[in-house]
Amino acid sequence: MRHHPPLIIPLSMMIQDALIRLSLLIENLRAQTNDGSLNISGKQHGCQTEIKKCQPLDPYAPCGSHVTHLVIYISISCAPHIHYALDCVHELGKTLLRIKQVQALAFRNQ
Repeated sequence: MRHHPPLIIPLSMMIQDALIRLSLLIENLRAQTNDGSLNISGKQHGCQTEIKKCQPLDPYAPCGSHVTHLVIYISISCAPHIHYALDCVHELGKTLLRIKQVQALAFRNQ
């Protein structure tokens, strides 16, 4: 018997209930996407697995922000100079934020 995290079964039941309430047949479901959390998309125990039991034709598509994260992660591991460039952009952003904070503080003290 497979162990499911506490929210997976109720969550998959809620999704199925929402489909029924909206008069949508789960048999017509052709894709699902979500925030990509492991509790939702875990290959062994996720909500996706529970929905797939009812509709095996349902492929999983991760959301755009998680796809972007995966692309950047893979790019960094393949090309370290990309990591350096992204780190420089990140540091520049932090510096600009600090400048804005100092300007706001100086403006308040005038």
